[in-house]
Amino acid sequence: MPSPMSTASTKQLAELVARKHACLRELCALGEQQDAWIAAGDFDRLFALLSAKEQLLERLQGIERALDPFRDEDPEQRVWETPEARRHTAALAAECNAMLKEILEHERASESRLAAYRDRAAAMLAAAQQSVQARHAYARQGGDAPSQLDLSSRP
Repeated sequence: MPSPMSTASTKQLAELVARKHACLRELCALGEQQDAWIAAGDFDRLFALLSAKEQLLERLQGIERALDPFRDEDPEQRVWETPEARRHTAALAAECNAMLKEILEHERASESRLAAYRDRAAAMLAAAQQSVQARHAYARQGGDAPSQLDLSSRP
């Protein structure tokens, strides 16, 4: 566990926060692309994108685990190389929190759009199934024998 009184630990903290920030930026970018693939109904690309997001989420979990020892520290007791380094890390941490909130909201909206797409697809499948069932019922009643229409001209 890093010592809360060393600049080495604050350098490590700053590096982890920067890595978290970069990872969250990538997740935000993929989230925007995700919307495009959902809107286009391009599920091949969507599944590839979701796989990439899964890898980023695993990386983010690793970063979060590495940040765990710093969570119990008193921020006021940390020793920073410069006040600017502290301000910069604090700003990145604040941006991380904002991006996390944005990502969660975006994921909820994407989930709703996918659920609506799923519901439309289910309704279309149900309608198609009803059509097939009606056709089969009609055929069982002899309804698919061609009807004859006399078009000859008789006075």
